[in-house]
Amino acid sequence: MDRTLLRFTCCSLICDETDFERELTGDDLVEIFSKSLPDLKRTTIKNPVLAVLNMFKLSRLGMLVSYDERGREIMRVHLNSIEPHVAAYAVIRFMEEEGLQEIRIGDLYTENTPGGPFKLFGTQEPHLRNLLHDAGLLTSPEDEVIVSHDTGSKKLLDDFKDYLLNHTTERPELDAEAREVKRKLIESIKDKPGELFGDEIDTLNGFLTGSSLRDLRIHHITREDIYNSELFRPQDNSIDVAMVYGRIEDSIMDGVQNVIYVSMEWQPDVDEVELLIDCMAHAEVSGERGAARRLSLKLIGDMMESGFRWHVNGESGHGEKLYQLSEIINNSISMKIFTRGPETIPELRGNRNLWRRGNYRKVYEIFLLSRTLNEFRSKTGKGLISFLSYLLRDSGGDWIVDDCLRLRGESDHPVRRMLEETVERLSMADDVKLPEALRFLSEPPYGLRADMIGHAAVSFILRNLKGHIIINGRIIEEIEYDGDVKEILYNFDF
Repeated sequence: MDRTLLRFTCCSLICDETDFERELTGDDLVEIFSKSLPDLKRTTIKNPVLAVLNMFKLSRLGMLVSYDERGREIMRVHLNSIEPHVAAYAVIRFMEEEGLQEIRIGDLYTENTPGGPFKLFGTQEPHLRNLLHDAGLLTSPEDEVIVSHDTGSKKLLDDFKDYLLNHTTERPELDAEAREVKRKLIESIKDKPGELFGDEIDTLNGFLTGSSLRDLRIHHITREDIYNSELFRPQDNSIDVAMVYGRIEDSIMDGVQNVIYVSMEWQPDVDEVELLIDCMAHAEVSGERGAARRLSLKLIGDMMESGFRWHVNGESGHGEKLYQLSEIINNSISMKIFTRGPETIPELRGNRNLWRRGNYRKVYEIFLLSRTLNEFRSKTGKGLISFLSYLLRDSGGDWIVDDCLRLRGESDHPVRRMLEETVERLSMADDVKLPEALRFLSEPPYGLRADMIGHAAVSFILRNLKGHIIINGRIIEEIEYDGDVKEILYNFDF
């Protein structure tokens, strides 16, 4: 089965085969899907399950689920406040797929009904009736039967797009309380321009972080805050991205080190902003947030389509569309911060799964305990872990280690630089305190994290520290997994 089709199938099965308000782990989902896809191996199903869970985490679809505090379990939640157009589209699309001209409301809630607003969003019946009435599919919320009247799902989708793009919002009349809210809001936006987007700021930040390999901390700042170093934390393995509202000059070139400044070509329409602020003030008092949300999303859409300039550490460049920001960071900008980091190895940039945080004992054992290069090659010859072998290869694909996995030659390779600096730092210490002594590897110019790449690199470094470091008054000649390595890599999150 094609990978894309398999992921789509997994999405459908989540909707049709999992209950609401039930906590589910990745293993639970693999078990559920295995029963529906008996011809596929569990290992085949596991990868698309992880991809779907990652999709929930990194996209707007994350609103369909809630996470536990550790992010290891998900639970489907009921969404009752979806757009009427979306509810109508889900119903009509389901009717088209089933070849139906009409359907009873109650039939959408039967256990064996695939698709529809309840299976997709968990929209409960009283709310769905009101939504379909607002969308024009029901004459009254009390009606029992939905009739398509040849209304196609494509037309509904096109109408929804036109509604979002062309809907004219009337300026609300503000009472005394709302006018005071507006005054405070204007003052706040002057200092914190991101508040212009209100409840949709998370949506905007989600678009900006996009497919970033590293965690991005998004800051919405004015020109006056460009040099305010207290706003940023640029000395770890995440990246600070400062969205600067207002024109900025080349003086930004000497801003805070390791902070990506983004100067947008987008300038909001003054009338649209004034209308949005009025709607936000009205929403704060009345609770009616539909107009404010719609206007915020329109501004976000206009912003994401605009060009921009980026500045970091004395260099700058241009991007055609703001929605490409995370891709440009992955492929070029982050390498100006983490000059010896894993993103300088193209093969490691090409697979997001290598950058997922987690505990990877198999990775530790391969990079720490393999006795020869042949053994290492046999263990990293296929699958996702094969990409990690490039931690021990140069740009031409040749190995930077000998048959005993000792560094050879003088290649300017990130892992070589990490190892050389680690040996230099730790060899001079009277008594090494792990894991604190390795914390510098999580900072620029390296930026290792608790992902597959970071655990592989640190495990390889640890194997080469034998005979170089003193711990508790003794020279360490052997590093045991269940002792030193487990403490370092399990308990210390790079």
